[in-house]
Amino acid sequence: MLHRDIAHLLTTEIKKTNGVQNKVITSKQMVFINKKSIGTQEFYLASQTGFTLELMLEMHTLDYNSQEYVEFNSKTYKVMRTYEKGDTIELKCQAHSGKL
Repeated sequence: MLHRDIAHLLTTEIKKTNGVQNKVITSKQMVFINKKSIGTQEFYLASQTGFTLELMLEMHTLDYNSQEYVEFNSKTYKVMRTYEKGDTIELKCQAHSGKL
């Protein structure tokens, strides 16, 4: 399968500065992905639990290492759920509105 878009997986860690804990990006990994649509049923089930799925990215399973955030089209998303399908994995994400 040809992956035609590019995203960056963000590795983060919590650092303490002046007694305040903040998430800090420690590395960005470029990966090739396919942008897919969120299914109607999954979209509505997610909204019933209080969050909105906005983006689904499909990529090779070997490229994903449980990163919590992904950057796509200059926007940061939080990975809410993953689903492995053989040698590919789907990342179901919601927009992240905060500072990393």
